[in-house]
Amino acid sequence: MENLRNPYIMKFCEELTRKKGLKLSSEELERKLDDMYCEFELMLGRNMIDALPDDKRSEYLAQQKNGEVDFVKIGQIFENHISNPDEILKNTMVEFAASFSSCAVTQQ
Repeated sequence: MENLRNPYIMKFCEELTRKKGLKLSSEELERKLDDMYCEFELMLGRNMIDALPDDKRSEYLAQQKNGEVDFVKIGQIFENHISNPDEILKNTMVEFAASFSSCAVTQQ
């Protein structure tokens, strides 16, 4: 399967682990980066949904609840109703970095 991960976000996660000074085996690091990437995606998704106008947020959430996901329609909702996606991404990166740097990380 094709790797659909954003290389910039992966580099961001790698840099956070480097700055934190984590000493992990390559397998542990791979798992940690995978977890971080997934957590970042969830945080970014929540922030994007929160940025939608109330009516469009309700429309989006109704699709998710019904399980009738129309990716074209979802794309249009975000494209037409979020004017500052780069700012949301930037703020999410700041929020994620702060959260990561303040959490305790267990090393084996």
